[in-house]
This record gives sequence, C-alpha cells and structure tokens, in this order.
Amino acid sequence: MKRLFPALDQLDPAMVSVVGALPQATTAVAAERIKPYVCAMRRKCSSLIIHHGILTGIDWSRLDSLGRKDPLDGSPTRLDIPLPDARLVLDHRSAVIDHVYMAFDALVAGIVNVTDTFARLTNSCYQLGIPERQATVFSVADHIPNSSPLGQVVSDRNRTDWLRYVRDLRGRCQHADVEEVLETCRAAFGRGQEPVVPARYTWTVPQADAKLTAYVQSAAVSGADLMLACINAIASDPAKAVV
Repeated sequence: MKRLFPALDQLDPAMVSVVGALPQATTAVAAERIKPYVCAMRRKCSSLIIHHGILTGIDWSRLDSLGRKDPLDGSPTRLDIPLPDARLVLDHRSAVIDHVYMAFDALVAGIVNVTDTFARLTNSCYQLGIPERQATVFSVADHIPNSSPLGQVVSDRNRTDWLRYVRDLRGRCQHADVEEVLETCRAAFGRGQEPVVPARYTWTVPQADAKLTAYVQSAAVSGADLMLACINAIASDPAKAVV
C-alpha cells in the first residue's frame, strides 16, 4: 500500500479540476468532499501497512516456544515484530492468536474500505448519481462507459474479481465470526502451524486453501494494483476519465 501515497497526491488536484467544471450549484458540495475522502484513503493505507506487517512478521515456527525460558540464558522467548515507527513484542501464544484475529479482520476490512472510499469520491466528483453508501467499484462500473479510461479498469474482471471474494470475506469477519474464517492444517500434536484461509475466499483457479501470509500478500497487492490503475486513469486526463 506504500505505492498508493504518491498516487493519492495526484488524485487530489485531479479531482479538484473535475469539480471545477461542474455547475456552480454543485461545485462547492463536491469540492468539500475531496480532501476528506483522499485523507481517509491515506489513513486506511497507513493502517493497512501496520496490519500487513503484523500478519507477515510472525515466525510461526516459534509459536509453541513463546513464553518458555531460553535454555541458554533463561530469558523468556518472545516474538519481536518490527513495524513503522514501532515494534510489537509478543510473549505468549494466546497474544499472537489475538493479534492475528484483530489484524486479519482489520486488513480485510481496510482493503475493501479503500476501494469503497475511492468509489464514493469518484461518484461525488463525477456526479454519477449513486447513493453514497452504495458506491463501490462495481457500481461505478455500472454507471460509466466500459470504453472510458476508468471504465476500462473497473469493468475488467481480471482486475476486480478478487475484490468480490475479499468483500465476501469482509462480511463473514464482521457479521459472523472471524474464528470460523481462519483454519489450521492438520499437524503433529504440539506443533503450531500457520493458519489458512478457506478455498471459498480465494480467487485462484482452481480455488484452494491459502496460507495466511500468502493470502494477505495477494490481497494487498491486488488492492494496490487496482487503485493505482484507477487513479492513473483519472490523473492522466481527469475531464475525460469517465466518458
């Protein structure tokens, strides 16, 4: 998600130029929403970097030894995860599990929320007429020509199909129980293993269970790639991005 920060710097002035061409009665309302939406995307990206760092920074081979004394110096075994401007130190298996659930739930929601916030910004600035809370990448695709620069991105299933699965997963995490989403492979007694995301939430062909780290990385890359393509489509020629 770090790749999005320079692109967001381009998105702000691009959208300002778009609303500047709107009828005077609607310009002020649309202009007031640009900065909050762009700032929200930036904040969500910062949070995603932290959650991604937690989930990809766990050494699963050390899970079962956490909290036990080192046989050489007697110090407790800890898991030290470096994060931007911080470090997360975990010294018990239960703490690792708690942070995994928290970070996974937040990361899945955050990826979807970034795309929804972009959709709301696009809807507002280009006056697409979508009810604000219903604005998504998919509803934007339904309201602009597929041949337009932005339409070519959001109507391309190769770019967006992954998002359908992550949106489904987000709903499962928020409205059911994240403990029923992450599963463990069969392993020898006493051996901690990296959890997996069930096949029904993956977009590989054929679908298959994915290890947590691989799933998180794939979702983050897919989200950044989609947003970069969308922002580039707008920034290249804001006035003609949806026509």
